[in-house]
Formats: sequence, structure tokens, C-alpha cells
Amino acid sequence: MNRNTVIFGSILLAGLIGIYILHFTQKQNIVFVDSSKLMTGYLAMKDARETYDQKVNNWKASLDTLKSEMDKSIFLYRTDSAKMSLDERKRSITLITRQRDQYIRYQQVIQAKSEEEDLKISQRVLEKADAFIQKYGKEKGYGMVLVLSSAGVIAYSKDAYNVTDEVLEGLNAEYKADRVGNNTTIKKDSTSKK
Repeated sequence: MNRNTVIFGSILLAGLIGIYILHFTQKQNIVFVDSSKLMTGYLAMKDARETYDQKVNNWKASLDTLKSEMDKSIFLYRTDSAKMSLDERKRSITLITRQRDQYIRYQQVIQAKSEEEDLKISQRVLEKADAFIQKYGKEKGYGMVLVLSSAGVIAYSKDAYNVTDEVLEGLNAEYKADRVGNNTTIKKDSTSKK
């Protein structure tokens, strides 16, 4: 989720430039949402996290199986190598080497898939949240909706300018309606796009 921080940081920088321009050209209504609270409370993000965690756990289980098979081969080699012929030892060492290489390759594949899946799921959810925030801002007549991230940027604001709870409520209502209307979830969506 570190990439989300970069994305929000970029959005915030653009927002600050926009505030500067708007401040000197016209008076606008400006509010903000707390991205951390929004993403922890947004049901679509929770479902996406759950789906992601399930996939990672499945990949780790497969990796554990490969490691277990390799460890078993190493154990058998250590306990039986004195009784083996030279050819049997060579075959055992070759098998262990192949298992180790397979384990390492799969570990690298899992790491890459994990990062890719995390980015894909997060991006899909963030795009929906961004679209909702834009729609919300237009409907409410706000000149600008800023995003507060863990990096800060907003040093002080009256609570009246914080619309996070209202946006979160609307996002979750829209998500629930989409889930019921489409009879689908982010979970099903992400597994079908493999």
C-alpha cells in the first residue's frame, strides 16, 4: 500500500497548487477527506484486502509444500547417503538441487504476483473511490475536495471541512447497492480477471 501513499501524495500536491490558484482567483468552498479513514472504512477495500490475503495464503501454502518436499529429500539424503551408491547420491543431489531451484523460482514468482495483485486490487478500489468523491463534490457544489494522507499537507482545518464520514457512508452505500444489484463482489471480480 506504499504506492497508495505516493498516489495520494501526488494528488495532494496537485490539490495544493489548485488551492493556490483558486485562492487568488475566486472564493471556493473547499473540504477534505481523510484517506486513511476512508480506506480502512470502505467496504470495497476490506473485501479486496480479504481476497488478496486469501490469494497470498494459497500461494504461501504451495510454497510451504515445495519447501517441505525439499526438506524431506535433504533429510533422506543425510540419513541414507552412507548406504547409497555413487549414482544414487548423484541422483539425490540432482533432485535436491532441482527442488531448491523450483522453490526459489516459485518464491520469486509469488513475490511478483503478490505485488501485482496488490496494486491491481488497490487501484481498482481507489478508482471507484476517486470517481465517487468527484461525483460527491459536484453534487454538493464544492469547489475542491482535498485528500488528507499520512504525509500530512493539511496542518489545520475546522471539523466542518472534514466530510470523510459523509463520503464513507455514501461510498459504502453505493458499494452495497452495486453488490446487491450485480450480485457480485470485488472478490469475484478479481478472481475472474486472471
